[in-house]
Amino acid sequence: MMQPPAVLTALPAIGTVYWRADCAKERWAIGMKMFRTSATDQVTFHSGERTLTRIVQPGESVWFPLTAEKVQLLSVVQHTEAGTLKATVNVNFGIPKPGVATVAHCYSYAPPRVSVEIFPR
Repeated sequence: MMQPPAVLTALPAIGTVYWRADCAKERWAIGMKMFRTSATDQVTFHSGERTLTRIVQPGESVWFPLTAEKVQLLSVVQHTEAGTLKATVNVNFGIPKPGVATVAHCYSYAPPRVSVEIFPR
């Protein structure tokens, strides 16, 4: 059963990163909604051997495919007159919740491990 999207993190001046799960098949997806006050962004998704790149405009959303890959990476690059802003979001669905023997990142109250890096202008 597909769970509704849940907030994972927000990237300053860029947008909000979301995740969702299909728990019956142990698959996860990440996506982004860009802030309306953002600029045009290049969003790159890495998962296993798959790499997908999208150009996303302010206010738009992008979702990447559901996958059983437990490590997923988003890279965002935003070019403006003020300079280049970069961000990376590393999501690891393979680390179990404390006290649980299996991976159980199926609900918004049980998010995966997330590492965020912002590279300022």
